[in-house]
Amino acid sequence: MWRPPVVTAAPTDQAITLAAAKKHLRVDHDDDDALIEGMVAAAVGHVESVTGQRLVRQTLTIRCGGWNDLAALSVAPVVEILAIRYRDGSGVDQTLSAAEYEARLEGLLPEIVRAGGASWPSVQAGSLITVEMMAGYDDGAAPPELMAAAKLILGDLYTYRETVGGDASAIPTSATVEALLTNHRRFLL
Repeated sequence: MWRPPVVTAAPTDQAITLAAAKKHLRVDHDDDDALIEGMVAAAVGHVESVTGQRLVRQTLTIRCGGWNDLAALSVAPVVEILAIRYRDGSGVDQTLSAAEYEARLEGLLPEIVRAGGASWPSVQAGSLITVEMMAGYDDGAAPPELMAAAKLILGDLYTYRETVGGDASAIPTSATVEALLTNHRRFLL
């Protein structure tokens, strides 16, 4: 089972820049810049969490409980595997060499398999396997449906920022966001 991904090197690009967000929101003043940047982060984070896809390139660490989890990585698209670490049966931390595994990173269903069909090494009971990777779309290459969903969420967050109690049912575009994201969800077995 995969643990939530941890960003170890933040993206250098932004999925939605402050200028693009302000244009989308039709805001022509600087008073709400910090608020809007936070809302952009929330909107993008929601889209990434729901779909398992990273909208911009970033370095991540993901952890799982067993080698079989590598058959379906929890994020996509994956550009490069940087390292795979584990604690062996003797309690010694190990790093697999790139020759010991094959990274199949095409499309939205990336996986890692053992090179040459060999068995995976034993792992200390209760320890986690750590995969460090570069993941995310190139700048501007995220699917338009994901970007549209993030912008709709951003618009709702900004429009309803003063809603008492933060009642989510008051947000009118939730069905539209759901429709935009539905075909981009990655369901892991």
